[in-house]
Amino acid sequence: LLGTRQLIRSTGTTSFTAPPKAAQGLVGRVTYNYDERYFAEFNAAYNGSENFAPGLRYGFFPAASAGWTISNEPFWKKNNFVNYLKLRGSYGLVGNDGVSNSRFLFLTSYSANSAAPFGNPLSITNFPTLWIADPRFANVSNALGN
Repeated sequence: LLGTRQLIRSTGTTSFTAPPKAAQGLVGRVTYNYDERYFAEFNAAYNGSENFAPGLRYGFFPAASAGWTISNEPFWKKNNFVNYLKLRGSYGLVGNDGVSNSRFLFLTSYSANSAAPFGNPLSITNFPTLWIADPRFANVSNALGN
């Protein structure tokens, strides 16, 4: 079991880029080996990043793998052609907080005299927007381009 906490210095000049970036996590691994023939491994990570909104900052990322060294089985005839043969499969989940060069992706920001991206369903800085049609306003909605 290993815990990490990182404060990465930043060279920014704004209130969004100047503070150090923060991330923390906890990882663990369990391995099993039976007679150099059968292998199993389980990994888990619980990682957090400042880039996501409170309540969504942490994620659990498990992984598992299994292996079989066929060439160590008693039925395997030793030869010079194939002297080591191992099958291995794995599956796991991964996360990525580097989805943008921006920080604090959960904050919606705007600048004066420009368009504000509030509720833009194509923006990665906003939570998903769900459009629900209201039949009473069908003509108004179409006139607005929605």
